[in-house]
Amino acid sequence: MDLVRELWRRLSRRQVFYSLAVLVLAASAVVVVSISRSRSLTPEQRAAAAEAELELDAESIALVEAALVDEGHYGKEPDGDMEPEARTALRAWQAERGVEETGYLDGASLAVLLVTGREAERRAEAERLEAERQAEAERLAAQRLAQAQRLAEAQRLAEQERLEAEQRAEAERLEEERLAQEEALRLEEERRIQAEREEAARLAEAERRAEEERRAEAERRQAELLAE
Repeated sequence: MDLVRELWRRLSRRQVFYSLAVLVLAASAVVVVSISRSRSLTPEQRAAAAEAELELDAESIALVEAALVDEGHYGKEPDGDMEPEARTALRAWQAERGVEETGYLDGASLAVLLVTGREAERRAEAERLEAERQAEAERLAAQRLAQAQRLAEAQRLAEQERLEAEQRAEAERLEEERLAQEEALRLEEERRIQAEREEAARLAEAERRAEEERRAEAERRQAELLAE
């Protein structure tokens, strides 16, 4: 401030006014040049410059792309890069809303698209979580089904083994009964044969004795006859 005051004291009023006039003329020239350049730009160039001033990062661009996907104007996966396809989708979105179809973002359209993009991301995340939940539920259901099938198969095999064991036991019992019956028949046949043999021997002994008695009687009679 002291330096300015010192310069103000040393300079005459005419020099001060002259300096101010030069500054005003220079500022006016800058404004004129800026206006001239602005008027020489096409609407698309002005829109591109306006978008550049927004200094969008990849995350914001990805949200814009997600909004365009959500509204059916963009068919690619959001990647945070405003490719020509994304510009075309943005023009379609602008045309749908009756605004200038520049393919570039301004503050108002960016705000709308960011809200839509965040909502689309929220829904996509909810759908992803729901898909994961359903996949986990299906996995658990499949696991339970597989366990139930293994249990049922184990029960079936156990029942089959039980029935086979019963069948083997029944077959062994029947075989033992058959062998026992055969043994009983064999013993019965042996007893019958033994009884027949004993009966034959008894009859033979009785016949022998009867023959001896007949001989003795005949000899007795013959002796009586000789004695007479």
